[in-house]
Amino acid sequence: MTKTEFLIDPDTQAFMIWFQSAVVGTRPTDFPHAGGVDRLLSASFERYRWPIRRIDLVTPTGKESIFARSSFHDNAILLGKLSMGIQACLNEKSINHDELASWARAIMEWGGVFKRPGNGTWLDNMGNNLHGYFERALPALISDDEQALKGVHDLRSNAGTTKIHSMVLPNFVIYDSRVAAALAWLVQSWATSHNRAVPQHLRFGCMPANTQKKPRTPRTPDAVVFKYFSPAKHVSTHRKHATWNRRANWIIEQMAKAPTVNATGARLPRTWSGREIEAALFMMGEDLTSALSLHSQKTRSSTKSIPC
Repeated sequence: MTKTEFLIDPDTQAFMIWFQSAVVGTRPTDFPHAGGVDRLLSASFERYRWPIRRIDLVTPTGKESIFARSSFHDNAILLGKLSMGIQACLNEKSINHDELASWARAIMEWGGVFKRPGNGTWLDNMGNNLHGYFERALPALISDDEQALKGVHDLRSNAGTTKIHSMVLPNFVIYDSRVAAALAWLVQSWATSHNRAVPQHLRFGCMPANTQKKPRTPRTPDAVVFKYFSPAKHVSTHRKHATWNRRANWIIEQMAKAPTVNATGARLPRTWSGREIEAALFMMGEDLTSALSLHSQKTRSSTKSIPC
């Protein structure tokens, strides 16, 4: 689907109207998590904390550090520096390949994904080819037509590179397993509230949690409808990730235009930014255990109420 086809689709429109009411604050999300219940989407945003532990980054312009469980504001300051750094590097007439790789590595390290399977190795192996890769991949990622992705034979789109893409491209969401899980949960909640099936083009692809925890933290509300996949060796899996990343971009870009209220119900003198919506989703998708448990209880209660 092209961007226009996706956004004007009646089902997409219906979901966005429903989602927008949560963004504005006129409809509660009532999202249950281990620490309680987020009455509004803004409450999920206010819980945002990252990273899990302190991170010290070595960037081309010097050392940058961020403490464990830092606020959204503190992360935004750091991301602003990383974004400006890599964009300035890419805009130079003569590309400094080592500097470009250094910025990309710092972004991955901030996101805690540099040492995850394949990411660091991929970046190291790119060498002087990293700039050429960006010249091919970035235009395809922001193209209105998904067919553009097929022209990038070495596309890499996963929880690692989405962070780099997001620092370079406008209105580009970091599509990791948490954000995917939250979007899938929201789509499922919308569909359930309207007693209907989830449309195929809104069945956001979910990714398993990158954790050693057993049982693994659930990152899908329904593994049959919102199937797990892992961007791996074959480029088709990376195109799949990029496709869902782009659709998330398109929806969140529309949502960022709506005014909002805070957890107390007071209207805020601003609209959401796409990054703030992403942060709220990031916290919601951290662990769907409580949300799934509540959904299961509601299902059993609904079943019991049906007369025999």
